[in-house]
Amino acid sequence: MELAYPTALCLGLALALPEQRVYAVEGDGSLIAGMATLTTVARCAPPNLVVLVINNRSFASTGAQPTAEAGAADLVVIARGSGIA
Repeated sequence: MELAYPTALCLGLALALPEQRVYAVEGDGSLIAGMATLTTVARCAPPNLVVLVINNRSFASTGAQPTAEAGAADLVVIARGSGIA
C-alpha cells in the first residue's frame, strides 16, 4: 500500500505525540507534488519530526513517471527556502 503525502500525515502525528520521534519517509515525486507541506512543517517546527526523502526520480503514484532531471528541483534548497533549518 502506498501512502500519499506521508510528511503531512507525520506532521500531524508529531504534533499529537510530542514525546515520540516520528519519521516520514517520502519519495521525491511525492514531496514535489505536495511541496506546500514544507512551509507548514517550518511553521510548526516539531522537534520530534524527521523527514527522509528517497530520490528515486519518479512519481510512484502515477505509475513511476520520471520527475525533473537531476538538479532541476533541489529539495534541500527548497526546504531551506521554506524555512526548514
